[in-house]
Amino acid sequence: MSFLNPVNEPVLRFSSTDAGAPQINYNARVAGDVKAVLKACLVTGYGATASAGWSVVNEVDHVAEFVSPSAAMSDYRLGINDTSTSSTTWYYQYQDARVNPATNTLTKNFSNINKTSVRNGWQLLATDQGFIFIEVLDDNIALGLVTRVTYWGRVKSALKNDSGKNIAWWSVGHNAFDPTAFFNPDIFRDGSLYISGNRHHVFNGSYGAQVYIIATNAVRSGAYVSNDPLSAVEIVSAWYFYSQAFVVGVQPGVLLADCNDDSERFKVSDTMFNGRPVLSVPISYATGDLERYNKYTRTLLLAIDYWEY
Repeated sequence: MSFLNPVNEPVLRFSSTDAGAPQINYNARVAGDVKAVLKACLVTGYGATASAGWSVVNEVDHVAEFVSPSAAMSDYRLGINDTSTSSTTWYYQYQDARVNPATNTLTKNFSNINKTSVRNGWQLLATDQGFIFIEVLDDNIALGLVTRVTYWGRVKSALKNDSGKNIAWWSVGHNAFDPTAFFNPDIFRDGSLYISGNRHHVFNGSYGAQVYIIATNAVRSGAYVSNDPLSAVEIVSAWYFYSQAFVVGVQPGVLLADCNDDSERFKVSDTMFNGRPVLSVPISYATGDLERYNKYTRTLLLAIDYWEY
C-alpha cells in the first residue's frame, strides 16, 4: 500500500436507480436516510445487488459504525450519526478512540435544487479500503446536475514508513461545509490548486494544518467567459497530499478536471479516460448566479474499475 508496492482493488458500484435500492426523498428528508443507503450498499445489499462485504457494529437506531473487510483497515470503524432530519454527522474510530474530523456535519438541506426532480439520486463506489458517496442533485440555477462527493478511506501513501494512522475523510461540492475551497482563485499557490477546508487527512499518525491537497490543473481564474481561448483545453490532475513541500500521498480513484465544454459541464455520465472507465461528476457550490456556477464548477473523474492503494 504505497508508491513502491501498490495494491489494486476492484470497485463495486451502487446507484439509487438500481432495482430495490433505498431512496432519499430530497423533498422531505428523514432521519436515517443516509445511513440506510450506506448500510444497504456496504453491508446488506438490496434487490439482486450484493453488498460490498463490509459489516456493521454498534448500531442503535440511526447511528452505526461500519467495518471494512480489509486487514489494512482493522484499526478503523466509520461512524455515522444520522438521527437528524437536517444533517448527518460523520466520524471514525481508530483503535477504539473516536475521531471527529473538522467540518464533519453535512447538511441535508440543499440550496437551489428541484427537490421533487426524478433526476435527484445517489451513487456509491466502494472498495475494501474506502468508498465515495455521491449525491446527485437537479439544480435550478445551473439547469443541470450538480453533486456533493464524500470520501472515507485509506490513501496511497508515499511515506517510507506508512504504519499507524493513515486515513482521509473529505466532502466537496454542492453545500459541502467549505465548498469554495476547491474553486476560489484566491487560494492558488505557485500555479497549483490549493485545497483547504473541508478535509481530514492523517499520515503516519500526524495531522495538522501542514497537510494539504494540491492538483496541478492550470484552471482559470477571473470572470468566466464562454468564448475563452482556452476553452479547448481540458487539464486533468491527480490529487496529491503534501506537507512541508513533500508529497506524502495520492488520493485513490479520483482525478480533478477542468471542464471547458458548456454542454457537458452539468452532467453526470460514464466516460473513458486514458483507456479506463470513469464516472464524470460536476462539483460546484450553491450560488444564485449562473456565471459563478460556470466559473467555479470543476469535474471529478472517479475510476469505476479499480483504485490503487
